[in-house]
Amino acid sequence: MQLIVIDFETFFDKENYTLRKMTTEAYLRDPRFEVHGCGIKFPGEPARWYRKLPAIDWQNTAIICHHAHFDAGILAFHYGIRPALIIDTLSMARAIVGTHIKANLNNLSKHFGLPAKFVPYHLFEGKHWNELDRPVQQQVAAGCCHDVELCWDIFCRLAKQFPAEEYALVDATVRMFTEPCLVGDTDKLVGLWREEEVERNQLLDQLRVSGSDLRSDEAFAELLRDEGIEPPLKKTTAGETYAFAKTDQFMRDLQDDDRVRVSALAAARLAQKSNIVQTRSKRLAEMSTRGPLPVYLGFCGAHTTRWGGGDKCLDGGTKVTVFDPQKGLTKKAIVDILLDDLVWDGEEFVPHEGVVFQGFKEVITYDGLTGTRDHKVYLAQGGVATLEEAKLRGFRLERTRKPSPKQVRGRGKNHSQFDDER
Repeated sequence: MQLIVIDFETFFDKENYTLRKMTTEAYLRDPRFEVHGCGIKFPGEPARWYRKLPAIDWQNTAIICHHAHFDAGILAFHYGIRPALIIDTLSMARAIVGTHIKANLNNLSKHFGLPAKFVPYHLFEGKHWNELDRPVQQQVAAGCCHDVELCWDIFCRLAKQFPAEEYALVDATVRMFTEPCLVGDTDKLVGLWREEEVERNQLLDQLRVSGSDLRSDEAFAELLRDEGIEPPLKKTTAGETYAFAKTDQFMRDLQDDDRVRVSALAAARLAQKSNIVQTRSKRLAEMSTRGPLPVYLGFCGAHTTRWGGGDKCLDGGTKVTVFDPQKGLTKKAIVDILLDDLVWDGEEFVPHEGVVFQGFKEVITYDGLTGTRDHKVYLAQGGVATLEEAKLRGFRLERTRKPSPKQVRGRGKNHSQFDDER
């Protein structure tokens, strides 16, 4: 079997069409997608730049890429090419080097004492290939070929320790994305989103309040006072706060209140605090219009070597509060959260279905939070914004309260029973 290294350079627009703001799947299957060219290294030869793919016996060829979901995705989605084996140095690096560093090409080059990348992205941002002058085209080609040589050098170093039997698993993991089989029912997904939206808007119209009024603790407290209810405060490890968590007895009583407006306010508040049905149905619906649904998992994404997740969310290293059945209350990086862990959502410990991997994105850090630029955050003043918008405008992020000792003790008991049942 022939072994080659391949790396694509593609068109991108910093403002509207970029992996900074889009999932890998959405970027690759967007009508604006355009290949500038690719660098390929054949056995025993230096890397060369190709504007068009050369003739290759792909059925007898294994490809090596760094972030193979991207490059193998291009081959599959745009050329209909499925090589005999897909080798991903990003996956290999996570297994061998570890997840304590971001395994991008630059960091791995530094780790192994290799030269840095020099692809001049700033020179071809927002420009099609024919809009670039000859010197810039040459720089892009040279930078891409340099990346290919780096990928090969890194592969050679990692291959000395990487278990041979794991290559097939890496290949299968990448193909879950590049050769998707799941088909989404667009109409049902859109219908689910609309049902949720109609229900929310009807409730807001009925109550004559805004979503920000319901999400803000102080604004919600004033709405209750208008109904003759003084909301109680509760003591937490972070200080006093309103008893507005859905597990608080006060909120449970509000939902059962005989006064229609009061019970409706409580229901609307809880609905505004969680929109997971809409966000997931919207993303899946959009994806389903572009074809079968790719499953994006990262091999050895966590230090435990299990798969990890990403793509348009919080950075995988973000620490969150969880209840671990073995350690009790603790903080873990998102990629290290296990299915048995219960995650603190600011009001209660909740179960989850595992971390969902959604690609690789540039992240920013603001007010103690690291996430993608378009990650939605709640603001201390009320309302919702993207992390980038909050940073640009200097908005402070809303802080959630810490779990109470009673909630921690209760979770420990419930979780142990759950484990026994399994």
